[in-house]
Amino acid sequence: MKKIPILPTLVTLGNAFFGFLSIGFVLKAQQVFLDPLLFGRYMGWAGWCILFAMVFDALDGKVARLANATSDFGAQLDSLCDLISFGVAPAVIIKTMAMQQEQWGRVGWAASILFVMCAAMRLARFNVETRPDEESHRYFKGLPSPAAAGFIASMTILVHALRGLDEPEFKGLAKPLEPVMDWLLYSMPFVGAALALLMISRVRYVHVINNWLRGQEPLDYMVKVMMVALVAVLAQPFSLPLLLGVYVLSGIVGWFKESATKHAPRILGPGEE
Repeated sequence: MKKIPILPTLVTLGNAFFGFLSIGFVLKAQQVFLDPLLFGRYMGWAGWCILFAMVFDALDGKVARLANATSDFGAQLDSLCDLISFGVAPAVIIKTMAMQQEQWGRVGWAASILFVMCAAMRLARFNVETRPDEESHRYFKGLPSPAAAGFIASMTILVHALRGLDEPEFKGLAKPLEPVMDWLLYSMPFVGAALALLMISRVRYVHVINNWLRGQEPLDYMVKVMMVALVAVLAQPFSLPLLLGVYVLSGIVGWFKESATKHAPRILGPGEE
């Protein structure tokens, strides 16, 4: 058996740790469903755990390159951890959020199951189709599972923060934004289903981090990823749903533009027939 690189493996397992911790907080929230304060607090923590898992997921590849310890084992472990953090954990959140609306119980089950299955297929397709060269990591085919899970997590954090359940600074906004928060709760299963289908689609999404930090040293890459994560945390709860929502829509807009260009009639130039 080949030697397992310790540091990159620990970073990858940090992803799985926060994914499982997110599931644990959701289960705690289900136990205190009748207590809005505790329920909102646990659900918010579950969302933050998924976001922390995204940070570890963004760092593990660069840590492996920095330690000169890239391997097929690391790639497979990464996908297994991703399935926990970006497949199962957000699916459990979708189901639990749907519990708050009695009429969406079965819809929540269906959306959460669809999310897990699509995340698994998305990760398996990524492993099969992606080449190890850097150029193949500039774009994704289909919505990346961390982005889909991150959007679910950020919506969860936003709903409970703006309801003023655990954040005193937002209590003044709770009442006027109550209809918006209700709409977000109603839409959660449908948003989850839409994200699931985007994951297994062929819609092209840019790899933001690899394109932004392309050609930079692994240590510089890691520092900038941590800085972006810190800024996002300080600007929460508004920044994350907005940024991730724009990213989700960017692929759809790009797909429509590409389709329109392909089907647009070609204008012949001078001398062409």
